Amino acid sequence: MKITKKTIISCCIALLAIVAVCLMFAPFVSWSSGKTLIGEYTSTFNGFQLAFGHSVTNTVLGAKVTTKVLSASFGGIMTFIFFIAIAVLACLNVFVKNSKLNMFFNIIILVLAVVATVFCFCAPTGLMFLGADGKAIDGYGLGAGAIVDAILMIVVACGAAVSQFVLKD
Repeated sequence: MKITKKTIISCCIALLAIVAVCLMFAPFVSWSSGKTLIGEYTSTFNGFQLAFGHSVTNTVLGAKVTTKVLSASFGGIMTFIFFIAIAVLACLNVFVKNSKLNMFFNIIILVLAVVATVFCFCAPTGLMFLGADGKAIDGYGLGAGAIVDAILMIVVACGAAVSQFVLKD
């Protein structure tokens, strides 16, 4: 197997996509209640909690109470699927030697990376935290995991674009 610049770029894209999946364990969304009478409450949620939902179980007066903090998120699940699809397509790009198929894979990787970047930056927009009075509380923002994942996807999109449109066989 001949190692070319396109092969190296495809391997790097696959590696970055795998790193992006691992970074789903990093904080994706941070939330702060702001100044209240009892102090400030802050919390972070990782990408998997954001994608697949999150429940908290506490013991109150001897009974276990489970509270659903986050429901499953379509955007979070799609982001996770896009990361995995990019890794698979980049690996296929290394082993498939059909130039038309490689072109198709690079364009799909480019589109998936751009959409995943948008989903990473939009991670907290679908969240709504309710206060005791039932009104929505602001104070949420992007966590480090979402920011780093978005940057990785920008690098992946650039790599796919360079591999497709700049480098020639």
